[in-house]
Amino acid sequence: MDYVLPTKDPEQLYLHQGSCAFPPVDVEGLARAMGIVFDNNFSLSRFGYSGEIRWQENRPVVWINPGDSLVRKRFTLAHEIGHYILHMLDDRDAVFKDDVKIMRRGGEWTSKEMQANRFAASLLMPKALLVAEMQKPRFWGPTTAHLAERFQVSEESMGYRLSNLGLKAS
Repeated sequence: MDYVLPTKDPEQLYLHQGSCAFPPVDVEGLARAMGIVFDNNFSLSRFGYSGEIRWQENRPVVWINPGDSLVRKRFTLAHEIGHYILHMLDDRDAVFKDDVKIMRRGGEWTSKEMQANRFAASLLMPKALLVAEMQKPRFWGPTTAHLAERFQVSEESMGYRLSNLGLKAS
């Protein structure tokens, strides 16, 4: 059975999956609701990879490196969902294995990897949720570290996302 996406917009996708309207986005629940199957097997052939998504028996199957940190696993899963939505729905032969060597070609990010990274950032840190979190009353302004912890992403990812949106944390 094929899952029908209500939207391909990562800024809105989390809302259609029954996720709460506050951070962090339940990226694993979203993947499961989309019909993505998790492959929990680890083999040495996957050593050095952060994640992989492929078609298997007419279903999307994702593998996330169990040795990575929670924030890395969340970003990788969101990145693989990006590949699925942006690059695999029309190509049942596509396989994406993500590591630094594969994501970079001649020192430059490939366009598909850049698209998947932007998708992941938008999915995990939707602008509406970021703005709402930044507007909450508190004794101090929201710091990048506070926002990263709240959204369960790395400080580096949060810094890039805030910069790309033209938002500033204190």
